[in-house]
Amino acid sequence: KRPSSGVFLEKNGRRWRLEPAGVNLKSQQGTHGMARVLRGDHKFNYKALLGRGTFGEVYRAVSEQTGQEVAIKKELGVPEPNRKSAIGRSLAREYRVLRFLDGGIGIPRAYYFVSGGDKDTMVYECLGQDLGDLLKACGGRFGMKTVLMLADQMLSRLEFLHSNNIVHRDIKPQNFTMGLGKNAQIVYLIDYGLCIFVNPNLPPVPHINTLQGSAAVEMVGTARFASINAHAQKRSQTFSDDLESLAYVLIYLRNGKLPWQGTGDKKPFNLIRISKERQSLSELCQGFPREFQDFIKDARADRLRPPYHAQRKMFRKALGVTGVLDWQYDWVLKSKESKQSKRSSA
Repeated sequence: KRPSSGVFLEKNGRRWRLEPAGVNLKSQQGTHGMARVLRGDHKFNYKALLGRGTFGEVYRAVSEQTGQEVAIKKELGVPEPNRKSAIGRSLAREYRVLRFLDGGIGIPRAYYFVSGGDKDTMVYECLGQDLGDLLKACGGRFGMKTVLMLADQMLSRLEFLHSNNIVHRDIKPQNFTMGLGKNAQIVYLIDYGLCIFVNPNLPPVPHINTLQGSAAVEMVGTARFASINAHAQKRSQTFSDDLESLAYVLIYLRNGKLPWQGTGDKKPFNLIRISKERQSLSELCQGFPREFQDFIKDARADRLRPPYHAQRKMFRKALGVTGVLDWQYDWVLKSKESKQSKRSSA
């Protein structure tokens, strides 16, 4: 008999369950070899801290047994009442989503997950720098060709995610990273801790608060890049909200800023929303190909199934004026110039 709670999806003859808020996820030891992490049969040497957030840290590590380089994300000390909420157990949710999406281009491989009290740990594929760091390395702005090449891949990642009926809800430069080695030209979409499964055949439901113990509904996502609907919270987020956020990310990557940014990005959420609503598309997309305005209009139209192919075709048309799809990003050219300069001065 099928349980009445939770979200169930079918894939390759296997049923996947995403627990709703309030369910205490059990340790996944014994599945996918995860017990080896706890019992010491599979050891990892920590090499460097890659990043730190509110509730966790990400490290680069190497397996003692195989020499494989991996990333280890630790979700530390999440306080009650958040531990049993969808937000408090975001790493457990992320692991399940990555296992469900396993094999998709630009989706990191998740290897192990261990739950221990208030400390969850996930071992997954090690990736390169995120677009936020690469933007800084390139002087705070990317050229239009790089932005359009990124748009092509970023849109493909969202199309794949949405084809599996998942909304990301936190699209920002830091959640897109480049691969390593032979995958260095591939854009990866990361951080699925806030994602939700949706039924694309049903209209979006009014927004409800799923964080236990919270008296007020808080916006989900990053204010700077969130859709207007994510601010207004009149309905649950859909595929279109991810696409609107992507549009803001692309504009940010080209200009190095967005019109509604406050000092230190501390501008109140409601003022950011008002600024987004009042900003004309012609002003927002000044200096961009016309296709960017069309893309934002499409995103704000809130279609059940966005026209990804047509949108990607628009960006490729704009790229045809700027350059070719050769994956020679700004940071790649900068690295080549640096190496050539060193050889010349040697």
